[in-house]
Amino acid sequence: MRLAPILIAILAAGISQGASVPRNNDGGSDLDIAGLSANNKELFEYGMTIMDNNFGLPFLWGTPKLSSWYAVGLLARNKGNDAEIANKLLANIVTTQYTDPSFVGYGTFIGDYRRIYAGGDSPWATKEYTSYDPNNALFVTIAGIIIDSQFSHLLDATVRANLRKAMHTAVVGDGYRVGGVGEDNLYVAYSNPWYMRCASAAYVGSITGDANMTYWGEKWAQEAVDLFDEYGTLSEFNGGTYAGVTLFAMSLAQYLPTNTTLYKHAPRLMSAIWDQVAETYNPSLTTLSGPWDRTYGFDLTQYYGILGSAITGIIGMSGSHPMPKPLDGAEHYTDMAIIPMQMLTAPYMESAISSSAKSKLNNLYADHYYTAQSIYPPYEKRPRNYTFWVEDGLSAGGVEFDENVVGGPSINQPSFSPGVVLWDAGKNGAGAGWISYYPTNPSCSIIATSSNLTIRYPPSLDYPNITTSNSLQLSIASQPDFQLGKTAFSNHTASLPGLDVTLSGNVVEQGNRSLTYGATINDLYYYNLTYTFPGNLQSGAAVPELVISWKKTAPPSYNLILQ
Repeated sequence: MRLAPILIAILAAGISQGASVPRNNDGGSDLDIAGLSANNKELFEYGMTIMDNNFGLPFLWGTPKLSSWYAVGLLARNKGNDAEIANKLLANIVTTQYTDPSFVGYGTFIGDYRRIYAGGDSPWATKEYTSYDPNNALFVTIAGIIIDSQFSHLLDATVRANLRKAMHTAVVGDGYRVGGVGEDNLYVAYSNPWYMRCASAAYVGSITGDANMTYWGEKWAQEAVDLFDEYGTLSEFNGGTYAGVTLFAMSLAQYLPTNTTLYKHAPRLMSAIWDQVAETYNPSLTTLSGPWDRTYGFDLTQYYGILGSAITGIIGMSGSHPMPKPLDGAEHYTDMAIIPMQMLTAPYMESAISSSAKSKLNNLYADHYYTAQSIYPPYEKRPRNYTFWVEDGLSAGGVEFDENVVGGPSINQPSFSPGVVLWDAGKNGAGAGWISYYPTNPSCSIIATSSNLTIRYPPSLDYPNITTSNSLQLSIASQPDFQLGKTAFSNHTASLPGLDVTLSGNVVEQGNRSLTYGATINDLYYYNLTYTFPGNLQSGAAVPELVISWKKTAPPSYNLILQ
């Protein structure tokens, strides 16, 4: 599908280009005017430096999405030719939008301008999240909200007009998405794009006078609040990346009309989310304890997660903080393009965080147990039950779930981590040690205590005819200067750096053990310890069970220069 060299937007009711914005910072480029703390400003500059060093027109890292985020930072900094570059970026970005209303991804933006477009006579099959990503419509629009409300005076008139048209088209196209229709998965429970759509529809509907868009923005926001209030948690629970995106989307409430649902509820929701994060974040490991509904790694010091930079903006960069060192070139690092605009909205977000939660992010307040519930309809009919144990140098967590898919609601086995043990494996530059249950069964009971993690495969209560698994796989971190032998765990035990591990349960006692190495998960090499067990463990009253017990040992020292 070829796009016109200039944006041709298919609009609903006419857009009033002169419509006033709900909030404006008088265009101040000084970060002090925006109320950024010293920590916020330091992280803002750090993020901008990385992007400056990687940037060259026409786009940052070849992507319109990340380029729009960079444009926010350029306009906020506004030094030298920053504004000129930002205008050029925005002019380029709007040319990459899908503007054919017959295309299923109408309104979104191409993921990488070096690749071909989907739709029409394209030889690239139209497949959501493969040949096109509908969420890009919202990722660009959230940047546009900040640009339009804070820095519009720095835009050329044509650039601003085309940006507003593109934002409107993006929200109209996003409105066509309905979870369960075709291959679309945008349900209320899909927290991060859902809250982005709420903020986008409320803002764009207001500035364009689109009453229909405003109506749907309010309806979507109320649905989100109602679902959150069922258990006081996000459906995308405890994610190093996606909790960060959702919190950022909520922070855009500061730019919305004061009578909107998201504006009224965002502070309360953000406060509740940060109270939870403060319980599951382990400062002694400098990372978020598992389990994670969706993740791209096991340790925030080893991969970039957007929640990690939100935490770093609070606690500062001078000591240990949950981001890779260096960030440039780390796993998943291009998402760090969000950092400058994340820091611009941080004063508002941080004002919703209790002093108790901020204190807990800085120091582990006590060894503690934490429980929570969450639900993700339509993939499950009953809430998931989470248990966490967090102590100095170790975290363990599990979730009980009964779902109609394998791999969590995202149907992604590598990113769904429902049972995890993390521990201090020594200062080796490779982060925490980890053991993670790799999901192969649609219903599990995984419960953490201070001494063990119990994994069971109970029969499904809600989907009794679903296919079950006769294997249980543990993924075990690869550590520098250490390796397990082929016979590891043959006697059900093994000594890992910093942790002695014992396995028990009928899966271990009656199953066939397999230990391999060489595959990757989230780009990390790991040991694959799999037990295949007989069917009689799932008949009658029998339930497959494996228990991981541990005893911390002194983390080894390494003959490495790390500073």
